[in-house]
Amino acid sequence: MRKILFSEYNYVFFHIFFLAALYCLFYFTGIINIFPSEINICRWDCGWYKIIKDIGYYYKEAEQSSVAFFPAFPFLWSFLNVNASTMAIINASIFFISFVFIAMEFNIKKEDGLIFLSLPSIIFMFVPFSEALFFLFGSVLLIGLNRNNIVLASIGLFFCCLTRSAAVLFVPAIIFIEFIYFDGKKDLSKSIKNIITYGIIMFVANMAVILYQWNVTGVWFAFKKSQAQWNHYFHLLKFPLTSIGYNALWLDIIALWIGIFAGIYCLYIVIKKIKLQNYIKNKAFLFSVCYLFATAVFVLTYQGERLQSLNRYSFSTPFFLVFFIFINRNALFEFKKMLLILFYTIIILLLFNPFMPIFELSKIQTLVFYIAVYIYIILFVAYIFFNKNKYFKKLYLPLYFINVILQVLAFSFFINSQWIG
Repeated sequence: MRKILFSEYNYVFFHIFFLAALYCLFYFTGIINIFPSEINICRWDCGWYKIIKDIGYYYKEAEQSSVAFFPAFPFLWSFLNVNASTMAIINASIFFISFVFIAMEFNIKKEDGLIFLSLPSIIFMFVPFSEALFFLFGSVLLIGLNRNNIVLASIGLFFCCLTRSAAVLFVPAIIFIEFIYFDGKKDLSKSIKNIITYGIIMFVANMAVILYQWNVTGVWFAFKKSQAQWNHYFHLLKFPLTSIGYNALWLDIIALWIGIFAGIYCLYIVIKKIKLQNYIKNKAFLFSVCYLFATAVFVLTYQGERLQSLNRYSFSTPFFLVFFIFINRNALFEFKKMLLILFYTIIILLLFNPFMPIFELSKIQTLVFYIAVYIYIILFVAYIFFNKNKYFKKLYLPLYFINVILQVLAFSFFINSQWIG
């Protein structure tokens, strides 16, 4: 184990060092103007987790309340009884250890590992948010699915559902797996058994949260009722799509690109199964691709035109990591495929009306912004889908350095109280 951690996966330590060094360089040269502290590390959702840690849950009618957040992370924080800065360090440690274990399980190569670690949305692993804990339990779930170990998968599933309101996204993923693996009447009882088993686990976890919140607040389904105060309820889809600030918008655009593509890939797998053709048949991958699609659908339908937090829900998870590496390994370079991706990317960007000014930007600045997003997407997907080509394979280095710079800037925006996701 020690040999593996310090040799094959030493790029993880390289990334930690390089990220910290680059942040210090940007700070001392004035490119960014803020350094992490006990006060500024606790922004946005962290404030709610801190309230739960310090005083517990409460519910107020027609106001935002702490019951909108699930208990696993704030309870861990309360148990450890540390300040926000220390909790951020603990979260980062949980994330990097979890990453190494899932990298070992799926034999993730250095190039792919560096690309994932440097994604701007990974900053949520370095702050007192629930993302690191969700990544840990999600990794346990995926490792269990990959090994066909129902006990391990159940443990990961149960604690994921205590960490975030994930059951609504996990149910279709479980059903999708069993449908794809179903191979005649002999598998019917096994498929039903698996769906019922996982369904009971998710039900028990969510009922535990509901009952606990009811016991504290005296209000049934307080979580669901409080979500309306964040504008989280069913909306008819509105166009053009948007997000909160352009710092998050470009990330949410890419997350939507991935989410819709994941849905197309789910359909592709179903067609391949019906035609009895070869396709990627791995439970961890099938769960991940369905999760990403379900996440995009959920955000689109429950937040209207605003893709608030879509990049965090998608990229800051082991599900995107597994999706990324499996697509990466099974993609082959084809010119026609590249043309389709170019066209698909244009369609996605048009959902946001790149010709209409966004926020405080002018028309020209808005157009430049969308062109930059387009170039980034094409660069990223060129590496993911065509990395077996000797030219595209080398894209990981410029991608990594671009991502690290963006990650440093994203973290500085976060502690400056600017919305990222």
